[in-house]
Order: sequence, then C-alpha cells, then structure tokens
Amino acid sequence: MPKIGFLLVIVVYLLINFYVYLHGRWALPAHSGIQGIYLGLFILCAASFFVGMLLSKFCPWQVGAVFSNIGGWWLLIALFYLLLIVVFTDLLRLAQHFIHFYPAFVTKHYAFVKLIYFCVALAIPAIATVVGHHNFTHPQVVTLNLEVAPKKSLLDNLKIVAVSDIHLGEVVRKKQLQRYVNLINEQQPDIIFIVGDLIDRSLAVVQAQGMAQILQQLHAHYGCYAVLGNHDYHAQPDAVLDFMRDAGIIPLRDTAVVVDNNFIVAGRDDYSNRERKPLSAFVDSSLALPVVLLDHQPAQPAESVKQHIDLQISGHTHNGQIFPLMYVVKKIYNIAYGYKKVGDTHFYVSSGLGLWGAPIRIGTQSEVVCVNLKFANALP
Repeated sequence: MPKIGFLLVIVVYLLINFYVYLHGRWALPAHSGIQGIYLGLFILCAASFFVGMLLSKFCPWQVGAVFSNIGGWWLLIALFYLLLIVVFTDLLRLAQHFIHFYPAFVTKHYAFVKLIYFCVALAIPAIATVVGHHNFTHPQVVTLNLEVAPKKSLLDNLKIVAVSDIHLGEVVRKKQLQRYVNLINEQQPDIIFIVGDLIDRSLAVVQAQGMAQILQQLHAHYGCYAVLGNHDYHAQPDAVLDFMRDAGIIPLRDTAVVVDNNFIVAGRDDYSNRERKPLSAFVDSSLALPVVLLDHQPAQPAESVKQHIDLQISGHTHNGQIFPLMYVVKKIYNIAYGYKKVGDTHFYVSSGLGLWGAPIRIGTQSEVVCVNLKFANALP
C-alpha cells in the first residue's frame, strides 16, 4: 500500500506539472527558440526535488542541496501559485465561452495579451519569493504572559523560551542556526524548549555542518529540553536523540521530569510512533506541581485538559507556511496556530522558527515564543 500511495503521488505531481506546462507553452510564440528554453527550465525545476534526494545519497550534501532548494521552491511556491493562476485562467476562459465579456482589445490582440499574462503569472511567484524570504529571515518574538492555577511550587514565575520546527539541514544551515541561537539567548530564558522537528530530513547533513557545537551555545538556568517531531523520525529517531544529547539538549520521549522540585516538564513522542503512551502513563498529577507539556502535533487537546496540564506548547502546522494554506490547517486542527485556553489548560501552537521546502513564508511568520509563566502559589 505505501508503494501504491507513493506512485499515486508521483502521477498526480506529473499531471499537475504537465497541466501548468501546457498553459505556459500556449502563451508563448509558436516556432520560437523560447519554447525550448521554457521546456528545459520547466523540466529542471519539476525534477529538482527528486534529483536532490537522489544526489544526496552519492554526492557531497552541498550538491544535493542545490537541487533540493530549487525543487522545494518549485513545489512550495512556483508550482503552487502557478497552478492557482492556471485554474483561474481556465475559469475565465470558460466564462468567456458563454458570456463573451473580454474587451475588444483582448480578442483582437489575443496572442500579445497571452504573452503579457504569462509574464504577469511568472512575476507573482517571483514577488512572493522576495517577500516570503524577508519574512523567514526576520523571525518575530511572541510574548505571552500567563498564570497557572494554584499548585505547590516555590517559584513565583518562570521564563520559557520555546521554538519548534527548526528543520536543520539543507535549507536551514549553520549560519542561520547561529542567528537562531543568538536570538534565543537574547531572551535570557530560565528554560528552553524545542518542540519537535529539530532535524529536517538528513541527520548526516546536520552533522557535516557541525551544528551540535552551535546548539551547545544555548544557555538557560534549567537547561534545554526537546521532543521528537515527524521529520525527526525521517532522520531516524534514535540517532536524533543521540545528537540532541551531544548538543547538550535533554530529550523527552513519553516521559516527565521534575525540575528543581518546583515544576514538571513532560514530553510526548510524536504521532509517528504508533505506540506512543497516553499522558496518564507518565504524568503524575498527584505531585501537585505545575506541568508544562511539549507535544509536537496539536492533535488531542482534550487529553491534556483531562490530565490537568497547565501549559501545552506545540508546533507542526507552520500555520500553513504560505497563503492561503493557513485556512487549510485551521480545518484540520482545533488549535492550528496561536494561543487558546481550554478549561484550566493554556495552549500555544507555534508557526515554527524554521520551515520546510524553501526559505519562504507568505502570510505567516517565523517565531520564537517567550512565555512569562506566573505561578499562583498555594503555599504560604
């Protein structure tokens, strides 16, 4: 079944590319050399994602990364927006067939108008690329001031800095990671959380860039804790856990730890593990300490409420990453992005610090989450 599903995805991908390609070709002058250039560039972009995956097995990671980045940009930005434009164009043509609303200039100079329309269509993903890259390279700091229910803790407050979906690898590289680490440390956190998808796809690419040494620079009084995400499973979870430990990060995998006898940090394994434990198996509510839960995918908020979790931090959704996909993830998850309180449980789903596919965000932001958590102490 997985092979059949993969083949189906490839067939659909090829059909979409062919559909978009034909519309571009129809817009170009016939019997001109530009059609040959167009075909060559189109094949290069459409095949690059898979070429990059193949080359990464046999070539230095930098070679595969060139094609992977082209392919990621094509899949996530260019093809996506061009497909929307082509569908819109066909709807216009269908309406014209019945209503005949085109101005006389358009019908009289149809070949010229098609060429101009083609150029405008190419300009849209080009502009989206520039704007989206700026959004990605200027992460925002989201600050939340929250108070949890009275429990037995001697702390008055805790400053949490949380990030998710860094996706280290061929897109988010060493220099970008150094900027992330600097930004996190600038917040002067008491504790740091990495909420899944630290690695994008290949741990070998991350290790080749010496990223563990950069992560070792993270500094917080209570240390840095992390959980696995679905992409960490692509990179082999046990190897990623070892990498985290080498980087000075404490991994949590369906387990909870009491920190300084004042609060509990619990970490859930990702849904990629079909045998992941229920919260009740490792969160002991009888300890009467505030509980912060790290769970990469925000799929079951009701379970956290039932288990009296005080604060759950998640990621995974990227808030859609590019417009208009944020509206799609809102249909999938009860909490797709941002803050929500259900009962006595605070939830925050981050749009992520890094991203997948291409270093571009449209209508969303890369972010570091800074939570000033106030404890309403039950002790005199």
